Amino acid sequence: MFAKDREELIGATRALDRVLMWNHYVVPMWSINVSRIARWDRFGKPDKLPEYGLGFPEIWWFDEAKAAKVGPQK
Repeated sequence: MFAKDREELIGATRALDRVLMWNHYVVPMWSINVSRIARWDRFGKPDKLPEYGLGFPEIWWFDEAKAAKVGPQK
């Protein structure tokens, strides 16, 4: 932030990176308010899901009709 030129900024950034990586720190840069999951559409779920979670797998169920549309698991 207080670097006088680009070379000094790069050096300071690399030094900070070495310090953080040595101690295995994680510095989050951003976050989103959604959860991304990939799944086969073989499950049924309630119309209203919990406000702070997916409810998966506790309140989802296997739906035979949806599974027949998708086909056999590979």
